[in-house]
Amino acid sequence: MSFSTPYLIAGAARGLSEGLDDLDRQKRQRVDDQYKANAEIRAQNADARASEEALRAKDREGRAKQSHDQSMKLGNIRLEEAEDEQEHKQFTRELDDVMGRLIATDGEDYKGLESLYNERYPDGNKVVINRDPATKKFTLDFGNGRVAKDLDLEQVAGMASYMADPKEYIEEKRKQRERDAEEQRLIDREDRAEERAIAREDRAERRRAPAYKVGDDGGLYAVRGETMRPVTVEGGAAPADPAPAGAAPAGPQRGLTPTFKGSERGGQSALIKDVEAFAGPPKAGETREQRYARGAAERAKAIGGRNNDPMRAVMAYEQAITAKMIDSSVARNPERLAQAREQITAMVQDFKQRHLGIPPTTPGPAPGQPAAAQPGAAQPGATLPDAMVGQLKEGVGTRFRNGQVWTLINGQPVQVE
Repeated sequence: MSFSTPYLIAGAARGLSEGLDDLDRQKRQRVDDQYKANAEIRAQNADARASEEALRAKDREGRAKQSHDQSMKLGNIRLEEAEDEQEHKQFTRELDDVMGRLIATDGEDYKGLESLYNERYPDGNKVVINRDPATKKFTLDFGNGRVAKDLDLEQVAGMASYMADPKEYIEEKRKQRERDAEEQRLIDREDRAEERAIAREDRAERRRAPAYKVGDDGGLYAVRGETMRPVTVEGGAAPADPAPAGAAPAGPQRGLTPTFKGSERGGQSALIKDVEAFAGPPKAGETREQRYARGAAERAKAIGGRNNDPMRAVMAYEQAITAKMIDSSVARNPERLAQAREQITAMVQDFKQRHLGIPPTTPGPAPGQPAAAQPGAAQPGATLPDAMVGQLKEGVGTRFRNGQVWTLINGQPVQVE
């Protein structure tokens, strides 16, 4: 035996041992895989059994509900039939009474039979009975083109006798309930259609509603559904456009964009702060009211210059002055509110004249004197047809083919050019 033989034997033994370990691992892996596969099959079977049991339970619940509904329906039918039978018994007693009077009077008292049929028998038909006193013959007009003539008393009594049959009476009551149910379905359908039409009209009316309107305090309010919110003008970050030649100074270089505020207090507060920013520091001998009016004028001129629209400047100035002078306490006091509105009107007229060159509105001329034409003021002799007035918007100038520019101020047409 050579020197390397033991090493060869040891290597072979290790290889054999490792091979056996591999076989053992493969066996355990197969067992594990088989266990997992069996577990998955068992889970699938359990899910299938659960689904099948749920379907069976749902089917049992459906059958129970159907059986209950059928029992209720059958019970209602039986109850209705019992009520119909009781009602027919009462009807039969009344029928016997009117037939007795008809026969006892030799057919003269026939109106009782006519009333009983028209008011109590459930087939929904009406009949008019007439009797010829000379011939004692009857005529029955059923109103649907069917007329029976020259009937004697025995024939009329025979025709009326079928009303005593309870089966006929109960069948007619069933048909009457079906007619009533169908009529109610038609009424419900019309009511739903009418409700949808009203809802569509309400939505259309809200879409046609004006974007804003003047509130009780004289301020301009945006309309949003059932609420009104004050329209304020707030400074933005965009630079102002260059002012056109001859326009009023644009004031601070700030872009101004109309914005809607969510509450009256917040909107007025933001507007007042914006006006004070335009005013800057107070000048010598200037009161707080004078400083605010100066800031409101500068801000209004900036808005009008940026949009090249003098009327927008007037609206901005009036809005700023109104926000400062009319608060909740003034609005609740009619006397103070009237005084504040008069002062605001005077200040707006002064602003138009001093800063925009628009003469103030003057009263009409004396009788026999012609009115003086003044641009920017309401001309007493100048009028617009109603069709053209309908084209005007509050605070927005509208130019017509003759070159005149008109707008609405407080709802009244005013010629501005």
